[in-house]
Amino acid sequence: MSEKRAQKTIRTKYIRELERFINRVVNFLNTQNEPSKEEFEEFAKEKYKKVQECERVYLSKGYSQEMEKFAQKIPSAAQSDKEMEEIKNDLLYEANRLRKT
Repeated sequence: MSEKRAQKTIRTKYIRELERFINRVVNFLNTQNEPSKEEFEEFAKEKYKKVQECERVYLSKGYSQEMEKFAQKIPSAAQSDKEMEEIKNDLLYEANRLRKT
């Protein structure tokens, strides 16, 4: 496999994993009836491991960069001092804004 093709494969895998992670978190927040902060923190940490396992690559497109920033924000939001309802509202708002980009 050529070097260029290998880089494209790595980039695609990383972007897809970011998308999966964000979608899983949004689905978790939408489907769980009043999840506790501990449940969300554990869920986010567990699912973020798969993103961390992927080789991180430079993302040049605006949407991809925003998606990466949002994905990195989720685990830290779970550990913040905010109430779970506020975390949920903030993350869902940000995810909706990202999808409209």
